[in-house]
Amino acid sequence: MDQKNILNFDAEKLKQVLSGWKQPAYHARQILSWIYKKGAKDFQQMTDLPLGLRKKLKENFYLWGLKLIKTLSSFDGTEKFLFALKDANSIEAVNIPANSRVTGCLSTQVGCKFGCKFCASGSFGFK
Repeated sequence: MDQKNILNFDAEKLKQVLSGWKQPAYHARQILSWIYKKGAKDFQQMTDLPLGLRKKLKENFYLWGLKLIKTLSSFDGTEKFLFALKDANSIEAVNIPANSRVTGCLSTQVGCKFGCKFCASGSFGFK
C-alpha cells in the first residue's frame, strides 16, 4: 500500500479515514494537535491514541515535512538553508537582506532552470 503524507489531511479528511477504520472522530483532533501543537515527529509519540490506531497510522501514513540539513550564513547577512525531502532529494531556501527589505527564495522543486548565482539548485539540472 502506498503511504500518504498525513500533513495533506485536514480534520475532515482524517475523520473520514478514521470512520473507515471504525475509530471515533475525536481522534482526528488529537492527531492534529500532536502534529501542529506538540510537534510530534512520529506516530508512537501520540501516547493518548490507542496502540492499534498508532500502528494503523504508521502503516498508512508518513509524518514528514522538510528536514533542515544545513545552514550557511554569510558576512553580509545572507542565509542559505538546505532541506531534505522524503525521497532523499533536497531543496534550498535563501534569505538575502538588502537595505530595508529581505528577498527570499524557496525551491519548491528539485533542481531549477534559472541558474541564479546565489543558489546551487540550478547546478543539478531540472528534475
